[in-house]
Amino acid sequence: MLRARSLKNAACLKLSNKNLRSKNPLIKIGKIVQAHGLKGEVKVYLFSGEASWYKQLEFIVLNGDESKPIEVITKTFRNDRLVLKLKGVDDRNSSEALKGSEVSILEELLNSKKGEAVFLRELLGFKVIDNGLEVGTVSGFESTNFQDIIIIDLINSQKKALVPLVQEFLVKTDFEKKEIHMNLPTGLLEVNDAL
Repeated sequence: MLRARSLKNAACLKLSNKNLRSKNPLIKIGKIVQAHGLKGEVKVYLFSGEASWYKQLEFIVLNGDESKPIEVITKTFRNDRLVLKLKGVDDRNSSEALKGSEVSILEELLNSKKGEAVFLRELLGFKVIDNGLEVGTVSGFESTNFQDIIIIDLINSQKKALVPLVQEFLVKTDFEKKEIHMNLPTGLLEVNDAL
């Protein structure tokens, strides 16, 4: 059995050992939007706009290339952007060359603990119960500037519904049963028929 000497080595082993890769999937969290400064830092636009996990970040993967994990030397979160200094990226030209690259991290960084706010991806596959009746299953998410939207595969249908995940509609979330209980306004699911 391989043992890592540090967390950095452990993260690198998880990404580079073919047997471990499938057990530690990657999640795409953002995209490099520009160089930052002259010393090779990059700014990352985060799809979720949130980065409570960023202090534990030690490696990233660019454009899904798991064979080349890149060590994160420093990280800060400024103005809704993650600013990273990556090993081997030492000047502005090198960081500008990464513009547009998709950034992925180990999925385990995006697991909430009891009592913390949940990551949307943790709700994938949850049943959606509206006023006591199961209406479908969460299959994805969208985000606007104002709210998160869950995409529901409706039961007994090929249709999907987009439903705002807002406190006004949410009754409770049952993690043991994998259910989201909601009280949706009359007609909201039918509005989605055009989708």
